[in-house]
Amino acid sequence: MLAERRKKVVWSNPRGTIWANDKKKFGQKILESMGWREGFGLGKNRDGITENIKASYKFDNKGFGYQRSNNSIEDDCDEIYKKIIADLKQHHSDDVIQTSEHNNEIHMDLEAKARQINSIRYKKFIKAKNLSTKSIEDLNGVFSMKICRSKTNDFAEKCEETLLTREKKKEIVLNHHHIEINSGMTVADYFKQKMQSKKFHKDRSLKEQRFISKCQSSKKKKCQ
Repeated sequence: MLAERRKKVVWSNPRGTIWANDKKKFGQKILESMGWREGFGLGKNRDGITENIKASYKFDNKGFGYQRSNNSIEDDCDEIYKKIIADLKQHHSDDVIQTSEHNNEIHMDLEAKARQINSIRYKKFIKAKNLSTKSIEDLNGVFSMKICRSKTNDFAEKCEETLLTREKKKEIVLNHHHIEINSGMTVADYFKQKMQSKKFHKDRSLKEQRFISKCQSSKKKKCQ
């Protein structure tokens, strides 16, 4: 695996001497009031650390306070996993190099074979057989990829035309719990259309009722 990038940090006081030499610190005054003197360790028996706490910069992905133990199974598994990943990367990179070298060797062998043959027709046959020298356009022409692309382009154009014609129609969007209808009109246009349809149906029902009443009255007159 690749090593992590180390950051360069420039401090105005990298060793912290300004803070260490300050004798008016609040914590130092409290410790001196409890009997502590400079050079003594911390704790009841004064056997603690005598130096200031320092923060070391981390260059790995381990947690703070991590210490590697020789008997830890997890650390061994982690190291084995990293080694396997590194071996796989190296192996795949070697395979890519070998395949490219193999293709170059085949290309050189075919060219050398074409030079050794005296027959002009057979030389042309070998050159045509060597597809590594051909461009993508030539390969598409041989394998009829252009026809397929033209068909797909025609199909895409037809689909676009159908979509443009359907833009004015209603689009139904199915959700998990309900159906949303996007008609492409504003709320005012929607209610205006509803009122017009309601008025139309109302006028139609009135005309039907008048026609029925006229028919009934004409039948009564005939019966009399």
